[in-house]
Amino acid sequence: MGSTKFDLGIIVLAGEVTRRCDNKDFDKFVNNSVRRYSKCDWGDISDKHKILNNHAIKYNDEMVSAIYKYDDSAAIRIYTDKDKLCTTVIFLDNYLSLFRRCL
Repeated sequence: MGSTKFDLGIIVLAGEVTRRCDNKDFDKFVNNSVRRYSKCDWGDISDKHKILNNHAIKYNDEMVSAIYKYDDSAAIRIYTDKDKLCTTVIFLDNYLSLFRRCL
């Protein structure tokens, strides 16, 4: 994947993302998104969130995450845990559903 700005750990594609990667265009989108993410290009998030991500990378003290829009109907969220052991790629809708269940 070339030079990265931080350790991604193991990269995991969550269920539906894995299945949709059978589509070559979507697979290319996911790979390009992970490449952008690894270079601290945070995609479609707020400026405040970008600042928080950059702080987390500099001080290695928090989770890092970003959003990339594929089209009007789909977006992925990529996040790396605080310890930088694992990076997960998940559909944004699935991530939000999981988050709501935890509340």
